[in-house]
Amino acid sequence: VAAGSYFSVVLAFTEEIDEGLLFRIELEVSGGGGGGGEPIAAALPAGSTQRFGAEWRVTTNSRRAVLTGLRVDVSGSFVVVAYPQGLPSARRPLTVTPADPARVQFGTFVGDMVAGGDSATAATLVVVVADSFGNVFLTGQSGREVKVALLPATGAAADSAATPIAITTMTAKSRAEFKVSPSVAGDFVLLATSDGLLSTRSNAFKVSPAAVFALAQIGPPLVAAVPSAMLKGAVFGVGAHLVDRFGNVATASDGRSVSARLLLLREGGSDFMPAAEGALLGGDPLTVFSGRVIFDSLSVLTAAATAAVEVTLLPLAAGGNAGGSIGVVDPLYTAAFRVAEPLLSVSVNDTSVRV
Repeated sequence: VAAGSYFSVVLAFTEEIDEGLLFRIELEVSGGGGGGGEPIAAALPAGSTQRFGAEWRVTTNSRRAVLTGLRVDVSGSFVVVAYPQGLPSARRPLTVTPADPARVQFGTFVGDMVAGGDSATAATLVVVVADSFGNVFLTGQSGREVKVALLPATGAAADSAATPIAITTMTAKSRAEFKVSPSVAGDFVLLATSDGLLSTRSNAFKVSPAAVFALAQIGPPLVAAVPSAMLKGAVFGVGAHLVDRFGNVATASDGRSVSARLLLLREGGSDFMPAAEGALLGGDPLTVFSGRVIFDSLSVLTAAATAAVEVTLLPLAAGGNAGGSIGVVDPLYTAAFRVAEPLLSVSVNDTSVRV
């Protein structure tokens, strides 16, 4: 019978039985020994049983008793056992197959992962087809296309708006295997879909940033853009994120330090060189926190036709371990800007005012 379908049990006796005889019907998993009355769960251990309702009573003198309205929702191989009161039990095998295909579901738990893992480290996920009771099809679904999409764990968009990140087809064993390695960090769920079947979402999981790769500039509204031109002594800010190769902010480097220095365009050349020490105020080393650092009080003390600020991740101090193992990290260079002398400098009561 198919899972969820009703069936009947007919008991045949070698002689007429008395009206009022009590008996019960139980279902055992093949390989079990009966008894116990334990309910059938999604996964059935050998020896577990399911009792169908209360005890029945024979209402007429007969050699037959027909029991209707029996149903099993779990697929598998079972034994139907009848226990007439005062008489030997009777047993008969019963095979329950999955009902009609109803939905796709994940056959593996989705664990936390690192962004952009290669084929060796990417998570292997299994998607299977199940009926409405959760029974998995072992055959008969090969060739069915399955899609997997990545959605935020909270505030996820509607399923219809999900863009697949992986597409494959069922194999002869009615399962689809995916290598999934999102390049964006955050908390997510996976959405599995297949035409004509209900979709399913995985458990929530975390994608962590990959190794620190570079420094990336923080822009508005957190930090104003560096002006293309400024007066000498003007105050401005530069912020930097430590990011992996996909642009995810990498907090693994918390505890490391970052410094800033001024670069000047080499006269008559196309490359920049470090300015004299003291040409930039406010660029002393700052400690990285939550993957970022902000120099909010920088000030250039020399006029320059073309300048830029270089932000660098400093080497780890001897004996330190903040940030773990981090390789070479590319510095951050701001866009070039011009620094001009003030047109007028007035001193009033020892207070200098530049105009």
